[in-house]
Amino acid sequence: MNNSLTDYVWGIMGYVGRACTGFGWDVDGDLLAIITSSSPHVILWDANTGKKSQVDTGLRDAMSCVRWSKRGSMLAVGTARGNLTIYNHSTAK
Repeated sequence: MNNSLTDYVWGIMGYVGRACTGFGWDVDGDLLAIITSSSPHVILWDANTGKKSQVDTGLRDAMSCVRWSKRGSMLAVGTARGNLTIYNHSTAK
């Protein structure tokens, strides 16, 4: 695994003080989505630029799963209670 990616993920977990509960790469392998145990935000890491951004999912329960679409730039994030939100990275909505 790329050292900068490994360092980044460990840094995120230390920074937010929570365990990483899920992560996934987009179809092109450019964006890594990371969810943590008790944050409503998905952390997106761009492997090309090394920059990070946060997406507020609006979910109030702990997120338990994250999955990119096989085509396009849609990201699904869900909770153990069955709540789901869909984020379109292309439109940032």
